[in-house]
Amino acid sequence: MPADRAQLAQAVQDAFAGVPRPSADAIVSHVCDECWDLRDLLDGRTVEEVDDQVMFGAIWTLVPLSAEAKYYYLPAWLLRAVDDPRSDASSDLLFGLDSDHRWDPPGGYTPAQRAATVGYLRLMMDHADGTRSTRWIAPSAAGSRGAAAH
Repeated sequence: MPADRAQLAQAVQDAFAGVPRPSADAIVSHVCDECWDLRDLLDGRTVEEVDDQVMFGAIWTLVPLSAEAKYYYLPAWLLRAVDDPRSDASSDLLFGLDSDHRWDPPGGYTPAQRAATVGYLRLMMDHADGTRSTRWIAPSAAGSRGAAAH
């Protein structure tokens, strides 16, 4: 991993260290088969235990997570995306960040957590190769999302 990405990965780990793991009942926001499967997949796992197999089962499921679960498991997606900006985890993360679904954990995100997330978005802008649209990212919006007028 290049040094800049390694530094960003460390910033993600440092920023989210100490975030409490949600209980099984707080992993998903509502009851349906897909959400219960996701809950069963993540229940009891630490961010470090979200390995390739677990991430494969959780891809495209960031949006249904509760605010508390997103707060805890966001580093798993961030770390995968920083490691491989062209991964499904990265695409899922961009899609999830663009949604307004449950990004409001109690107490909110710290400035360091917001900075780490914005660092990922900047990484994506640097690695955009024309196959992914990053026009919706407002580069000057440190800590907030912005939409291009298109």
